[in-house]
Amino acid sequence: MTGVICALAGSGGSVYAGTATVTVGYLAAGSFYSYGFGAGGQGSIDPATWANSGLNVAELKDVYFNFNPIYLFFSVSGSAPNSGWETLTVGGTTLNRVDASYANNGSVTSWTFNGAPTVFGTTVGDTRSIVWA
Repeated sequence: MTGVICALAGSGGSVYAGTATVTVGYLAAGSFYSYGFGAGGQGSIDPATWANSGLNVAELKDVYFNFNPIYLFFSVSGSAPNSGWETLTVGGTTLNRVDASYANNGSVTSWTFNGAPTVFGTTVGDTRSIVWA
């Protein structure tokens, strides 16, 4: 399976499954600095959409690792439930959704993994595969 493909599966529940590739970028603003992909122009992601989701989720906004404080942040445009995927694997490091803080304001949905390992490294231009399962 290629791309970030989301499909509705039996009993009305949603299932996210798929992959994307992030070209690592860097962003610094004061004491905030991160590596990965961000909607503010940091790095790139391919593909950038969650097609066929049946949900109001149009765009992957951010997948980045932040220093100071240390966390991995993942967000999408639109409202998405805190279900449908169990793990997020970046470059071979697997994180469990249940370990993330979930937020949904109706316009953006996000998951924050506090204390996550440095999954994107610190080399701008490197690529990392991301898998949602």
